[in-house]
Amino acid sequence: MNYPYVLLAASLLSPVGCVSSGNQPGEDDEDWFEGSEADADTDADSDTDTDTDTDTDTDTDTDTDEDGDGDGWTVGDGDCDDADTTVVPVAFVGDDGSWSDLSGDFVDSSASSPGRPTLTRDGTVVFCDGTWYPALRSSADSLTLTSVNGAGVTALDGGGRNQILQMTRSGATVQLSDLSFVDAHADRGSVVYMYEGTISAEDCAFEGHEASGSSDSRGGALYIYDGSISVTDCTFIDNEALGGDADGGAVYVYQGSVTVSGSSFDSNNAGNDGGAVSVYEGAVTIASSVVESNTAGDDGGGVWVYEGTVSIAGSVVESNTAGKAGGGVDVYEGAVTIASSVVESNTAGKEGGGVSVYEGSVESNNSDWGIGATDNTPSDVQVGSVKGTGYGSSESFLCTETGCS
Repeated sequence: MNYPYVLLAASLLSPVGCVSSGNQPGEDDEDWFEGSEADADTDADSDTDTDTDTDTDTDTDTDTDEDGDGDGWTVGDGDCDDADTTVVPVAFVGDDGSWSDLSGDFVDSSASSPGRPTLTRDGTVVFCDGTWYPALRSSADSLTLTSVNGAGVTALDGGGRNQILQMTRSGATVQLSDLSFVDAHADRGSVVYMYEGTISAEDCAFEGHEASGSSDSRGGALYIYDGSISVTDCTFIDNEALGGDADGGAVYVYQGSVTVSGSSFDSNNAGNDGGAVSVYEGAVTIASSVVESNTAGDDGGGVWVYEGTVSIAGSVVESNTAGKAGGGVDVYEGAVTIASSVVESNTAGKEGGGVSVYEGSVESNNSDWGIGATDNTPSDVQVGSVKGTGYGSSESFLCTETGCS
């Protein structure tokens, strides 16, 4: 998607590496350095050589990466539309209509030298195609990270050592869209860390992130303390929260909510609770999504909630593993509702292979709990000491601490 950047007047720009005063050469006078005189040949140049160019500029080389729009950046720099002055490798578009070129912070960025622009105003950072290495800090109330051409061609890379975004103002709003996030690292929230507020992600991929460095590292990709996270049409693959008390291999919320739609969580891992998603006091809502092959050292191989609720509809919770309770889902004091979904082939080391609730209830409506080789182990459901086993396809039931019906 393109954004209405403020046009830069060409008269204010000088070509990179050129001197604009006196009788020095201009952008198209490469042969000036070779002592050329008036053109005497028939090719398209204004020099005296006989080389035939294959590009449309008027210098003597055959490249096509000259600065075609005069904005100071070429295709080689990551300018994904070198015919448009309003598109640069990385730009900031303020909510107030202002525009800033951030490309200088990123064109030569690397894992050891990431881009660190100051972001104090509300607005949107727009990335062109390529892999960029950010380590962003923002005190804005509202910030969006997005791309011009989508997550398939645009990645923000932590290089295994950097946190991609930390919001320093509490109560902020962060929006992520059309981006791939890879290989970030922090002790909490490798992609985004914030205190209070909301994080929303749409059409994004999160892969290979790690929260580690302390015994209670949390949120391999996303972390928020007292707030909400919503993800739509996103993928979370191979994210980890490492440490004996580490929770939320991909996502962690302390006192708040997680809402998931049209997304997948695959092969994420937490040292303690919530291989994919972990919420301490709050709610998890999952619709039309897949939670598969995630692991937790203790409870909730797929999803873990302490004092709260889990609602799953039209989704698949499959092949997740917990060291102790709730291979697929574990809730300590609360309620789990599963409708028109598949919960199968999940495993727990002690109890509730499919779903475990310490105090509360599990309700199933027209859902498949596996059978035979796809059954949950050691049981489909456990609430307190009550076990629900042998459920198959299209099952509707309610289990509480007093029994299943």
